[in-house]
Amino acid sequence: MSGIYFYGSGEARQATAGGDFRNEGRGSEERLRRDGTIIDRNAFQSDPIHRVDVRFQQRIPLGGSVAVDGMFKIFNLLNHKNFGSYQTNEANRNFGNPEPNGNIAYLPRVMQLGFRLTF
Repeated sequence: MSGIYFYGSGEARQATAGGDFRNEGRGSEERLRRDGTIIDRNAFQSDPIHRVDVRFQQRIPLGGSVAVDGMFKIFNLLNHKNFGSYQTNEANRNFGNPEPNGNIAYLPRVMQLGFRLTF
């Protein structure tokens, strides 16, 4: 049996205002708000990440130098909700809410079964 606990304290992210308030032809002014104030750099803080991954492995000798290893892995054992993407555009009604992210680090509990033959 082996395992790992992963903790990420959350990332500081840059929020954007979501408009071209100087009429420069850009899609976004980045940090300049409509009222002329500036969004602080990296002012948006994402939620921390918690993951517990475990692996169980058993070797079964079949005779001589031949053996089979059976493995069972569980990623995010405690099924903690981890988010890797957020809406950081202040003009969006979902500002600050998590968005889908398909990276394995942010998925709910995943299990994997495997076998290895050695000879």
